[in-house]
Amino acid sequence: MAEQPTPPPADPLDPIRAWLAEIDAKLAVRTRVLLVLAAIAIGTAAASLFVALDSGDDSEGGTAAEGLQQEVAELRSEVEGLRESIDAVSNAAVDAESAVGALEGRVDALESEGGAGTTGPTGATGETGSGGAAPGEAEGASGGDGGAATGGAAAGEASQPGGAERAEAITEPPP
Repeated sequence: MAEQPTPPPADPLDPIRAWLAEIDAKLAVRTRVLLVLAAIAIGTAAASLFVALDSGDDSEGGTAAEGLQQEVAELRSEVEGLRESIDAVSNAAVDAESAVGALEGRVDALESEGGAGTTGPTGATGETGSGGAAPGEAEGASGGDGGAATGGAAAGEASQPGGAERAEAITEPPP
């Protein structure tokens, strides 16, 4: 059997028109996708611009970085104040240590002067922090030493380790 010849096309441009119709359909889809992507990009840009402008207005003193810088400055000034307080306390401790050393020297001097002989009014009540001087004395003990003594008996010795025995030995008359 012989092959039947295909009939000639009615119009020789029909295959070209079909090809152009396929290209047109593909181009329409691509155009719609491009328009949707462009709309998303514009919306994202507008949202980011809004967020950027709005974030600058949120804090009262400016941006968040300025707020943090202000907090750091406040903390530094607080730390400096604490350092000054520590220095003042340290200086007071040094002064107290020197005063204690002077009082210990005075007690030692009074013990060596008075010895076991004379005893006088102590002016002490036996309570920590109380103190006073006997009449005529210009200086009383402070800081819980118990009081100043005349005649070599220091009442503050009872509050020190081994001081009770020393105070008894001083106040008892020799045999």
